[in-house]
Amino acid sequence: MFKSFLLSLTILMSSNLIFGENSEMSKKLLYAQKIDNQNEKLGESIDSETRFQLIKFLFEGDLKNFMLFSSFEFLENEIERDTVKFFYRGYVDSSFYSEEQIKEVKDFLFKDRVFFCKTKDFRKNLFLLDPQLEFIVIDKLNKHFINFKINKETCRELEPFGRDRALTERDVKRFINKLN
Repeated sequence: MFKSFLLSLTILMSSNLIFGENSEMSKKLLYAQKIDNQNEKLGESIDSETRFQLIKFLFEGDLKNFMLFSSFEFLENEIERDTVKFFYRGYVDSSFYSEEQIKEVKDFLFKDRVFFCKTKDFRKNLFLLDPQLEFIVIDKLNKHFINFKINKETCRELEPFGRDRALTERDVKRFINKLN
């Protein structure tokens, strides 16, 4: 009896390793959070004016008025100190859609933008500089109908692609030198 119980337990444990949660993923996330914390501490040593200039350098661009999806266009971005606002236009009249439909679109856009949290460079800069990214979608009648924010807390629990290393003071100095 005891042997059959032990055999059953062994089979269940081995099947859990095959079909259960991947323990490597949690290790990767824990490692990424350790790197995020180190980048966050390094970012606290940067004075606020330099941080603002770096945020401006990263997010200021000549990208305006281009289509992301059919009937969905990126208009421009606006930088106000630590907040970067991205404006999009959806070529629809939001009054024709229910709250549930708008929520579905918002969830889709949120997942699409949060995808960047998994990329190394975006994640490094997010934890180093701590910008608040705000995404605003207006309809064809210029009414705001979707608004959401992404910050480092949004990305903290997402497992990144691959492994990365923490930034060093030397990396930050090189980054600051790019401003000049």
